[in-house]
Amino acid sequence: MKAVMYRTYGPPSVLHVSELEKPVPKPNEILVRVHASTVTSGTVWLRRGAFPGSRLMTGMLRLIAGIFRPRRPVLGVEFSGVVEATGNRVTKFHPGDAVYGTTTGLQQGSYAEYLCVPESWRGGVVALKPSRLTFAEAAALPVGGMTALTLLNRAGNLNGRTVLVYGASGSVGTYAVQLATYHGASVTAVCSTTNMALVRSLGADEVLDYTQTDLTRLGRRFDVVIDAVGKLPASSRNALLRPGGRFVSVMSMTGETNQQLERLHQLVEEGRLKPVIDRIYPLDQIVAAHDYVDSGRKKGNVVVDLVTAGRKQLTSALLAFGLFIVAIGCSPTHMRLKSEQPDNPVLEKLYRQDVAIRKLDAETDTVNLERYDKVHRERVFTLLAENAVITPLDKLRAAWILQHTAAQLCEGTLTSISPENFLLAYKLSSSGLHDLVQQQDTATIRTYNVARVVALNYDRYLLYTTGYQKFGTQFVFDDKTGEMWLAPIDTTLATDEERKTYQVAPLQQLRATYKIKPK
Repeated sequence: MKAVMYRTYGPPSVLHVSELEKPVPKPNEILVRVHASTVTSGTVWLRRGAFPGSRLMTGMLRLIAGIFRPRRPVLGVEFSGVVEATGNRVTKFHPGDAVYGTTTGLQQGSYAEYLCVPESWRGGVVALKPSRLTFAEAAALPVGGMTALTLLNRAGNLNGRTVLVYGASGSVGTYAVQLATYHGASVTAVCSTTNMALVRSLGADEVLDYTQTDLTRLGRRFDVVIDAVGKLPASSRNALLRPGGRFVSVMSMTGETNQQLERLHQLVEEGRLKPVIDRIYPLDQIVAAHDYVDSGRKKGNVVVDLVTAGRKQLTSALLAFGLFIVAIGCSPTHMRLKSEQPDNPVLEKLYRQDVAIRKLDAETDTVNLERYDKVHRERVFTLLAENAVITPLDKLRAAWILQHTAAQLCEGTLTSISPENFLLAYKLSSSGLHDLVQQQDTATIRTYNVARVVALNYDRYLLYTTGYQKFGTQFVFDDKTGEMWLAPIDTTLATDEERKTYQVAPLQQLRATYKIKPK
């Protein structure tokens, strides 16, 4: 597996990606396929081997992390991912569970494709991922969220009190603003000019620009002052805090408990708390991620994506598949398919049911697609394993069913199969197109629904990858010219004529024919 290691303390350049053995879970551990981690202040301190502004805290850090060099060579504290395997004593988690947590107190950090964590242990936490959060968001929740929660708990009852959050646009600060607002406080947030709109959107009643405001001459005092970055000067603190008020800072010791994580989880599911993501870096750009955090310009959280490499391979395979379609669109039409073997009747029936289900759901939104996707996907993989997908049409039908799997993989919501297995299946599927091109059998492709629909839906693959995420656009396939281009997302919908041409059957017949159950 790939992992980020460092053998000496220092700047971001000490980090490098290496290959390590995939860990094996002990009886009380779960093996997690890590999807995301983060670059936090804590990971920066560990990388440097120094605690800012305190020799005493630096000494304590070195005693824990290693006096002369890192005792734990794989960096990373927060993580989110999917349970791949469990030890025989584990009862809370099962393979396929989406989880998140921290690696505090463990021998390996989270900058690795795989990670073993105990079901429970002193120091760190692990729990089921909130359903409302992506893997990137979930990875950014534990440390910043629990730190903010601890500081606010120390401040006491906040209802009706005035609270100032200094450093409100950082990880802890963005959580502190949301939590203080939720608990009924009147929140004044302090941040830089460029982050004022962000902080205001989190619920702050007032936002001050520290580059334009002298806090020592503000003329107001607060019941609670929260230093979310550990940089508030003592002179400002004294000027801002009313007599008897409470001052809390990230420079104090905080802990991690499952109770705290459960509370954050509850607030997230209620829609009261949301992680702020500034940037997402792939694992191979870990040095750039740490450079950016060191620059001091970070807003909210910086995430490390550990599944980007798999996505790149998947996107390349899908692009190759799309090029087959483009080639077919430009070929002459004059032959019918000649195959020495008959088409697989099981796959044909499965394909027709899949098309019917999707048509019905698109027009009525009454079908549980997730259930059918899982059943159809597993059946196709079984047929592939049995070498029962032989003819070009078999492969095209398999391609149709698996294109929905492609979208889920790109979204990161599908975890029940590996990208490697999916790429193998797509390679077999695309070979069906190649066979038809070699036989110049574009007539079959033109008259068969699957090729047309796959061509129309190729843009969906990129919708879930870089085209949509970075540019708000996607690739469009023109079957008349054989060209592909970037276009706004809403221009690729099939026309009424296309829907009519390729409809399978009237809606009332679909339920009866395929016995499709409602949601």
